[in-house]
Amino acid sequence: MGVLFIFTASLATLGGCSRVHGDDAAEAPPPANVVPSADASLLTVDRPEQYPLVAAVSRSTTSELVVTGTVAPDVCRNVPVVSLASGRVMAIHTRLGDTVQKGQLMIAVRSDAPRRKVAA
Repeated sequence: MGVLFIFTASLATLGGCSRVHGDDAAEAPPPANVVPSADASLLTVDRPEQYPLVAAVSRSTTSELVVTGTVAPDVCRNVPVVSLASGRVMAIHTRLGDTVQKGQLMIAVRSDAPRRKVAA
């Protein structure tokens, strides 16, 4: 009895698999029936009262896009700069994206200690 059930279930499964490779033309939707109109600029709308017509007018706009966002540094391109003195930065001699060399003056820091200039 159990072998007969397994055999019957296998046949049903194999029968279902044969539909995968069926005729694509038989399963395709029918071709579109295009009816040409006398005037291509005319079109019919169901319930036209829902779509009021308005005259087109020219309006001036600004070329400004107002969005919200966050400016964040590229952490892959950051190099930490260790300062020998703590305090207030008085002058910045380099900008973001500048290439610096060893010994080049980058910032001037004012602290309680004697004034020092920090270089790369």
